[in-house]
Amino acid sequence: MHFTGGMSTAMFILYPVFLARLGADELRIGQVMGLGAAAAVVTRPFAGHLLDRLGGRRTLLGAGLLNLACILGLVPQAAIGVPLLTLTVVHAVAVGTLFASYFTYATHIVPAERRIEGVAMFGVAGMLPNGLGPPLSEWLLTAYGSRTYFLIAAGFTTASLLITLLLHDARADHESGPHGAGVVSWLRLVRARTLLLPFVATFLFGVGVAALFTFLAPYAVAVGRGEVGGFFFAYAMAAIFTRIVGGRLPERLGPRRVLVPALLAFAVGLAATPLTSAPASLLAIGALCGMGHGYAFPILNVLAVARTPARVRGAVVSLYTAMIDLGQMVGSPLLGAIAMVSFPAMFATAALALVAAALGMAFLDHPTVLSHDEV
Repeated sequence: MHFTGGMSTAMFILYPVFLARLGADELRIGQVMGLGAAAAVVTRPFAGHLLDRLGGRRTLLGAGLLNLACILGLVPQAAIGVPLLTLTVVHAVAVGTLFASYFTYATHIVPAERRIEGVAMFGVAGMLPNGLGPPLSEWLLTAYGSRTYFLIAAGFTTASLLITLLLHDARADHESGPHGAGVVSWLRLVRARTLLLPFVATFLFGVGVAALFTFLAPYAVAVGRGEVGGFFFAYAMAAIFTRIVGGRLPERLGPRRVLVPALLAFAVGLAATPLTSAPASLLAIGALCGMGHGYAFPILNVLAVARTPARVRGAVVSLYTAMIDLGQMVGSPLLGAIAMVSFPAMFATAALALVAAALGMAFLDHPTVLSHDEV
């Protein structure tokens, strides 16, 4: 389910290329992608409430159907106008809800003592599409055009929906107290001091992700570098390798001892991206960024989950994923404006955001666990 749904989502890494073909420049691309991320952030509390009240399976089905409708609606679009912007926004909401639902489901079904490893391994099914989706999308857009590109993405979404029908629901029903985070609980989670640094680091991680997933393809087109499928393939394979071979490393060494170098590795890769055009170097940079992502995402996720009661797990995971969307919402237009002047400066800015995240988690984070009464 996660793999097929992830393939549909990963194909939208090339969505900025589709926008560029419709006449959008870097600033407009950043605005469009940022608008979608903003909608996903604003609606994420509702998604978290649904997850805790209805469970993962029903939320996955509803968000999957919405995702499918949006992709099919994009098939006839040929200009950047209100219909395309509306579909982009609703698609982002659906994808954001799916993203939170996947990992909420995973945190419920893996053992608590191996949660980082379990979430990381589950994430392999979502990371592999990041390596396969971009080259497939490049080929489809070049050989067959945008209509076929969107129809194939819709096909992957349909497959994921059909598989979701086979799932059993999974929630922390053994936990005492009612499920779900109301408005008061949400405010408490947002303001909780123990979650502040992980959420800030996740926001800055989202800024770094925006630099690659929103602007690498337009950058390659602008400078005549050509295809970026190889970069993302190396990125995904490196992330998967770290999770399969080194999946238990965070539990053995301690999460933050692995998280900080991972964030710094991502930062170095971002800063180095515009400095070379050699194919081998680009593959190495993609692998370095992928290794950083491979550890940073599950560790930050589990740090937030481990500090809160299981009965509000959907709310916590949706808040965590909302921080990534918030980073992309703020980062996309900001980085787009910088890219209009200098792509190297844009990548350097994103790298500095990740350095700040690493330093914050290394020196300022002081973990405690929230009690039932506190949420």
